[in-house]
Amino acid sequence: MDSLKTKIRTLEGKERIDANIRLSSLLFQYERNADTIIHYMRLSYEDGVKYEDYAHAGNTLRNIHSAYRNFGMYDESLKMIKDLDFLVRYELWDAYYDLYRKYAESYEQKGNFGKAMEIANNMYNQARKKNHASGIMSSLYTIGLLHSYHGRTEEAVTFFKEALQIAKQLDKMPIEKFYIYLQLVSAILEADNSQYVMEIPEILAKWEADIKQFESYGNYNTKYNWLSFYSQNLVYYEKGDVNYDKIAEYCNLMEGMLQDHDAQGFYYCYGGRFILAEKGKDWAKMLYYAQKKLDLSGIFGVGQECQSQGDLLKALIHLCRTDEAIKTFEKFAALKDTINNESIAKQLSELRTVYEVDKHIAEKQRNRNYFLFAFGGCILLVIALGIWIYYSRKIAKKNKTLAIQIQELQEQQEKTEAELLNKTTFEIEDDPDDDLCPESRKNELCIAIRDIILKDKAYRDPALTRDLLVERLGTNKNIFIDAFQYCFNIPFPEFINNLRLKDTITLLEESDLSMDEISQKAGFGSLRTFQRQFQNKYNMTPKEYRKASIK
Repeated sequence: MDSLKTKIRTLEGKERIDANIRLSSLLFQYERNADTIIHYMRLSYEDGVKYEDYAHAGNTLRNIHSAYRNFGMYDESLKMIKDLDFLVRYELWDAYYDLYRKYAESYEQKGNFGKAMEIANNMYNQARKKNHASGIMSSLYTIGLLHSYHGRTEEAVTFFKEALQIAKQLDKMPIEKFYIYLQLVSAILEADNSQYVMEIPEILAKWEADIKQFESYGNYNTKYNWLSFYSQNLVYYEKGDVNYDKIAEYCNLMEGMLQDHDAQGFYYCYGGRFILAEKGKDWAKMLYYAQKKLDLSGIFGVGQECQSQGDLLKALIHLCRTDEAIKTFEKFAALKDTINNESIAKQLSELRTVYEVDKHIAEKQRNRNYFLFAFGGCILLVIALGIWIYYSRKIAKKNKTLAIQIQELQEQQEKTEAELLNKTTFEIEDDPDDDLCPESRKNELCIAIRDIILKDKAYRDPALTRDLLVERLGTNKNIFIDAFQYCFNIPFPEFINNLRLKDTITLLEESDLSMDEISQKAGFGSLRTFQRQFQNKYNMTPKEYRKASIK
């Protein structure tokens, strides 16, 4: 690769452009430094402009955008919006829509879902207006991605299928078609719809045929097309039509192609090998592949990390490694707790409505009466406003009712807490078989626990844990759990959480503190944890309660 970098500087014209293309392919395969890749991509783009090979310049812009996104440099990728003007000037529409799609995905990766959907909507409208089939395909694919990212997989499947139908109409097979195949199969498996799953073998067959046809062109490296195809076959034979021979076959095929930097491919292989080890009851191999899979799960996000922790837990249980299994379970449970898919159903529905309405309009007459359209829009606006007012009032009334119920619950909790504080002894039946913690010791332990938590207000310390309290009391975990459950009739985490939430109710009603300050004072440690726990228990957000509790 170094010799090619040197050689390029001695070349001119088409030879230099061809050398740049070869270098780009090598950089994406082997270079791990983002700045190095971007530097040579920019030089390649400048050569395309210099030698008036604008198609090459456009493709290089696509590669630069991909490099930014691959390395998580989303702010840099968003700055490339200005490059869309260059692509429009030279009518490089395939590159234009590809860059537009990646621009929308970058906003989604940064958590700005509204902006991502706005871009997808604009992209679709432009493609329809210009009658660009490749743009319509790309925008449908983008809309499908936005649905799949937020759990609306059946709708995503519909968009991916429509995108594939349009891809068939194009004169030249687009590379994007293979991304659509990948996302379509993934969405079907996630949707868990038996009717859709039955379609997978046919989809996989078409996918394989298209890769072979694409390969026959002779100008493309199809390694990653094959790896994506093999990986989805693996997932299908693991989750859909379970077939251990097929799992072994595709693991072997992938391992024959993978290189050290192909982390995603190895992740899928380890998953397949884990299943084969489980079938063969080879627990040691199960543990080995579960750990390998966990090491790579970070590239996929919290969901896959949680699944990998679950696989590791399963292997440890088979090996009877109890202590490690308990620690792994705690990590697994914590990850489960952090997975919080926020609904953007309304925004996605609006985007789908735009698509459906536009599709309907395109099939009918193009020339419409502007006055009637404006009049109809006004009527819809009035109706929408009326609906919004109706539901706003309905929600406010519901929140008022909830607030009253919460206040009643608050009074009940305060009464229970006062009773606990006034207790001089806990009525504990002596258990002659309990040598670890006789009646007197259990009673003393319960009083000590009560005094630390309720009198000393230890629950307001975000660092408070069961293990910390066990150490402070000089007892052991099993005795503590037994005594706590017996005396307070509630698990320790729930008891602490209820006390903290009780404090937040008072602070919401009687202070002007911010949500973050309230979460800290009550002992939650983080605003996100406070909001999640409040929502789970009271079925409304803290802000909604504060507003509803104002008399």
